[in-house]
Amino acid sequence: MYIGNHLSSAKGYEAMGKQAVRLGGETFAFFTRNPRGGKAKEIKPEDVEKFLEIAKEQHFGKIVAHAPYTMNACAAKEDIRELAYTMFTDDLKRMEYTPGNYYNFHPGSHVGQGTETGVEQIAELLNEILKPEQHTTVLLETMSGKGSEVGRNFEELRQIPFPLSDGVPANMLTLRPDVRAAEMELLASKADVMAAKAAFYPSLVLGVGGGFNSFDLGKWFTAPASLVYDLAAGITAPVFQRNQIRSMWNEARASQRIALSQYHETALKAYTEVLDLYCAGLNQVERVRLKEVETVAHQRSVTNANELFKLNYVGFLEVLSANERYLDSELERIDIITDLCRKKILLYRALGGGC
Repeated sequence: MYIGNHLSSAKGYEAMGKQAVRLGGETFAFFTRNPRGGKAKEIKPEDVEKFLEIAKEQHFGKIVAHAPYTMNACAAKEDIRELAYTMFTDDLKRMEYTPGNYYNFHPGSHVGQGTETGVEQIAELLNEILKPEQHTTVLLETMSGKGSEVGRNFEELRQIPFPLSDGVPANMLTLRPDVRAAEMELLASKADVMAAKAAFYPSLVLGVGGGFNSFDLGKWFTAPASLVYDLAAGITAPVFQRNQIRSMWNEARASQRIALSQYHETALKAYTEVLDLYCAGLNQVERVRLKEVETVAHQRSVTNANELFKLNYVGFLEVLSANERYLDSELERIDIITDLCRKKILLYRALGGGC
């Protein structure tokens, strides 16, 4: 668990980092711009670099950027929704200076359009703005419930579709720790190959009288065995340790091939895991829809049973049976929704989130 508080961003990232340390915090929240909206302060790369150093030294958790309160993604007026789009897009672009952190925003108010319309407009904005290459996690914050606010409870937030398209998982796999580790191994392997190439084609001291090889592997070449001879005026070439150099080169190439195969295997395994979870999530969404239709039908049956009971057409046992079927259906719907939430969490983790 990381503990922090809300800080002013007026003096920049470094100032916020230092203040958080003075207060004993391990993270902090801040507004990306004036809470009432307006133009954001220019970000200075050197300021961000100093903050990142502080965050690394102090082992900070993820910081939380808060969107301005005036950003209304489901406003009735189109110009206000366009302003929300502009601020949202700009803020996410600015968040790339500090990748891997959180951006928190309030869904907004539908202003008489209805919750369903508001949810659709929010989902449309998220699907249009969020891109696979972004490194920021977007958070939806609940609202107090005043007036026509959307997101007064988790049930309303749940109605906003999870913004994930078919093409996203494969592009986000690089966030996974196992894929990153495999990539680092691959990069290390490439570095070894480059070192072997440097040994095989060593840099030589050019001169009429010859010189010493500049490749140094713990004094691998030692005088006088490593002396070079002149092929012509000013041109020299290595003549010793050829078999050892070639052996190093072949070993490095084999290491690279192994690392590349392991990288492909890890990436393919990660992709399969994500794809399975994504498809399972889609199936659960369809199950929720069908179960909701069934629940509505059972609810009507309860109403009809009550009316028939009042008219003495059915006994009270039929009323109880109708209520039992309705409650069973509602409990099954809740179980399916719970399982869907679990699958979304697993998908988030499979894409490298929460690590």
